[in-house]
Amino acid sequence: MTPLSIVLAVSSLVILIIGVLLKRISDSRSTAMNCFFGSACLLFAAYQSVARTKPEWIFMLPFLAAMLFLGRTLGLWWRVRKEPELRPHAQLLAVATLVSVIATVTASVWR
Repeated sequence: MTPLSIVLAVSSLVILIIGVLLKRISDSRSTAMNCFFGSACLLFAAYQSVARTKPEWIFMLPFLAAMLFLGRTLGLWWRVRKEPELRPHAQLLAVATLVSVIATVTASVWR
C-alpha cells in the first residue's frame, strides 16, 4: 500500500464516522447519505491509487466529495444564523469538508 492510499482510506473512515455522528445528532438522512457517498468516493480513490487503472480518479473523486461537503456546509452555516441549534451539525460538516480538502490536496500532490 502506498502512503496516498493510506491517507485516502483513513479520510474515508473519518468521514464515515462523521456521517454516523451526524445521523445520531440530527436524524437527517440526506446529510448521512452525503457522508456515506463521500466516504465511498474516497475509498474508491484509495483503491484507484493502488490499482492505477484510472489515475485521474485519484484526485477527481476526493474533489467531488469536498465540493459536496462544501456546498452542504455553506448552506448549513447560512441557516445557523436563524437556527443556532444547528451549530454542532454545521461544525461536524465543516470538519468533513476539511478532511476531504486535505485528501484532495494530498492526492493531487502525490499522484
